[in-house]
Formats: sequence, structure tokens, C-alpha cells
Amino acid sequence: MRRTIHVKLYLRNNNLTGRIPASIGNLTSLVELHLSYNILEGQVPDPVTSLIHLKQLGFSVNSLSGEFPSSLFNLSSLELISLSYNNFSGNLRPDLGNFFPNLQRLYLAQNSFTGSIPSSLANASKLLQLDFPENNFTGSIPVSFGNLEHLFWLNIWSNHLGYGEFDDLKFLDSLANCSNLEYLLIGVNQFGDIGNWSHLIALDFSFNNFSGIIPPTIGNCLSLGDFHMQGNSLHGTIPDIGALMDLQFLDLSLNNLSGPIPHFMENLTSLQYLNLSFNDLEGQVPVTGPFSNVNVLVISGNPKLCGGIQDLHLHPCVAQEPKKMQSNLTTLQELHLSYCNNIAGQIPDSISPLKKLREIGVGVNRLPGEFPASLSDIANMFPNLQRLHLAQNHFTGSIPSSLANATKMMQLDIPQNNFTGTVPICFSDQVNLLWPNVLGKSLENGAPDDLNFIDHLTNCSNLQFLHIGLNQFGGTLPNSIVNLSVWRHSSQLHSEPV
Repeated sequence: MRRTIHVKLYLRNNNLTGRIPASIGNLTSLVELHLSYNILEGQVPDPVTSLIHLKQLGFSVNSLSGEFPSSLFNLSSLELISLSYNNFSGNLRPDLGNFFPNLQRLYLAQNSFTGSIPSSLANASKLLQLDFPENNFTGSIPVSFGNLEHLFWLNIWSNHLGYGEFDDLKFLDSLANCSNLEYLLIGVNQFGDIGNWSHLIALDFSFNNFSGIIPPTIGNCLSLGDFHMQGNSLHGTIPDIGALMDLQFLDLSLNNLSGPIPHFMENLTSLQYLNLSFNDLEGQVPVTGPFSNVNVLVISGNPKLCGGIQDLHLHPCVAQEPKKMQSNLTTLQELHLSYCNNIAGQIPDSISPLKKLREIGVGVNRLPGEFPASLSDIANMFPNLQRLHLAQNHFTGSIPSSLANATKMMQLDIPQNNFTGTVPICFSDQVNLLWPNVLGKSLENGAPDDLNFIDHLTNCSNLQFLHIGLNQFGGTLPNSIVNLSVWRHSSQLHSEPV
């Protein structure tokens, strides 16, 4: 009888449970082993060390635990190691990189690894991608990473790296040798100084401790498509970035930037997302280019800004005649006016031509009265609407059942208002709904059948979050609550797990 030799084993996304069997080590001819997107638990078994021909190992998106598997150190042929989205913990061995001379991709995202990132990874000279976001790594980035001449992706987002010191980013000087580097994601850490960059496509330095000005040399990064600096302590004016014609996503929000919005930004015609909110910008908002026809435009939290197109509802500039300004925002997909200087009054009917809106955000203001009349026929007015944020205003009355006609709605966020009455049962028609939030203050009357609407939410197959606290619901939790969809967290900034 002819013996079957297994070279590739793909068991991704099969709802497998339990532990990885030790007998897997008998498949000594395996070259590729993929068990990702299952519910496997426990540690990686020691017999895996017998798979000496293995080139690809994909164990992402399970519930595996323990330290970095020691059974892999004998597998010098490995080109891919994917352990993202598990429960691995502990420090990585300082000599980790010495064991994998052929390694090209190392994915460790969203685990609980601690300690420093091993400088020995620079010895894995074939590395293309290092993806370590959402762990608990500390210390600095090894300067030796500058020797990885093939590296094009480095993602260390959301760790505890850096010391808040002036030399935290000295490793960037060494990365200048990585001529293929295109994606550098170092946001949400503790870095404390800014350096110079070039030839990059994406830069994410968000939510660190950066201070000082945005280096003017950023204007020389002509290939830059994504630039995120939000959530720091940067001051000064916006530097000249008028030559960055490929820039599509720019987020400078939550800083201390001042001065006017430079007119050269009107020439950045590739912009699809522009967020300048919560700074100290002043003067007239431009009205052409991305400021009139951008998919996402966020400038709230800058009380000294004025003018702009009518749809921004800013006060007129002192030097300009109050007049009706024509809007070209018919392609606008997201409208954010939350935290916008305590806006009062009604949501104007003039938003009705914005048929392509996917998201409306007017939370944390002082909007009064019953559910806005301008949103009453929401399904016909905004057929593409996916997210509606009305939180923390002064709305009263009942939640209209017409909201259920917005069949593309994914997130309904209306907490901390003064709505009364019941939660509409017809929300069950919204099969795409994943986040209904009706937290506080006065829904229902303490009656035994208050929670009957939960029975109908079982039709919402994508439901992941349900927030109904701080109300007046009575009765008992229905048995149907166990049939609601189970939440699973995922991130946007990571490299696709394997």
C-alpha cells in the first residue's frame, strides 16, 4: 500500500476545540501547517519540534497560551510564524532571532508578551514583516533593526515602548538603511521625541508623548499616503506639506497646534480623511479642494475657526459678509460635530442632500427636544447610514420605530439622553446591527415585560455589543439572551493574521 505524505495541512476556520494533539509531530513531512481561526487552547505541544521541514506555521486567532513555543526553536526552515490573537505571555528569548535564519514574517499581535524586543531579530536577515502590536513590550527599539535591508513593515503599535526621553527615537536614524520600509506604525507608546523620515508610505505616531513642532522635513516624504500624529502634545503651526500629493489620510487631532489652516492644504486633492479637531487653530476655513469635497472632514473643537462652507455651521468670520455659501459636500460620507462647543438648537434640514452619509455624529452637545425631525425618515434620507451618534444631548420622547428601516445600521449610539418608553421591537429587522447603545436614563417603567425586545434581537446575527444600563428596566433576563452573538475583538492597524 502506498503511503500518503502530508505536505500541507490547512484546517483554518473550522471551529476546532481542545488542544493541539501531540500526534501532530508524526507528520514529519509537513511544509505548511495552518490552524488559525479556531478555538484551540493550551500550549503548543513539544512534538512540533519534529516538523523540521516546516516553512509556514499559522496558529493565529485561537486561545493558545504559554510562553513563545520552545518547540519552534528547532525549526530553522520556518519562513512564517503567526501567533497573533492568542494568550501567549512572558518574555521573548534574547537570542530568538538566531534560531530562524530563513524567517520572513513574524506575527505576534495582541498577546501579552512582556520585556524587551530582542535585538537578535536583526540576525534574521530575510525579515520582511515584524508585527508586534497590542502587547506589553517595554524598553527601546533595537538600533540593529537598521540591518534588516528587506524590511518593509514594522508595527509596534500600542505597547509600552520608550521612556519619554529625547533620544527615544534614535532608532529611526538606523531605519534609514531599510530602503524598502514602507509601513512604520509606532503609535500608542511612550516615545518622547520626533525625528526625521523619508521614503515611507505610512507613518503612525499617534497617542505618544511627543512634544515640540511637527518637523518641516515631513514635507519631503513625497510617497506618504497615511500620516497619523493625533493624541500628542505638538504645538506650533501645520508645516508645509503641500507637496504630499499622494496623502490620503491625515490626522493631527488632539494636539495644541495653532495658527490658521494653511491654504496649500486645498491642493491636497487625494485626501479622503482629514481630522484637525481639538487643536487651537484659528481663522477662516478654506472652502475649496478637500474642504469642500472630502469624504471625512473633522474640525470640531477649534472654537476660533470661522467661515468655511455652510454645512460646517461655523460662525462667519468678522471680515466677511454673512452670506449663504454654496456646498459641494454631496459626496460627504461622515459628518462629525460631536464635542463641538455645546451646539444647541435643531439639526438643520439642510443636511438632507447629503445622501452618501454613512456616519452622523452630533454627540456631547446641547441638542434639545424629541428625536430630530430632520432624521425622521432616516432610511430614505440616508440610505447608506451605518452609524448614528446622538449621545449626551437633551433629547426627549420615545425612540422612533422608523430607525429600524435603516437596514444598513451597524451602530446606534444614543445613550445619556432623556428618552422614555420602550425599545422598539422592530430593531430585529436590522440584521447588520452590531452595537446598540441606549445606556441611561429613563427607558421603560420597571414592568416584568420590559426586556421582551431582547427576544427579537436574536435576529441581529452581527450583534456584538449591547448597552442598556442605567435605565428603569424591570423583570427578569429572558433565556434568549444566550442566543445573542458573541463579541470578539479585532484591530485595524495590524497586518492580516495568517
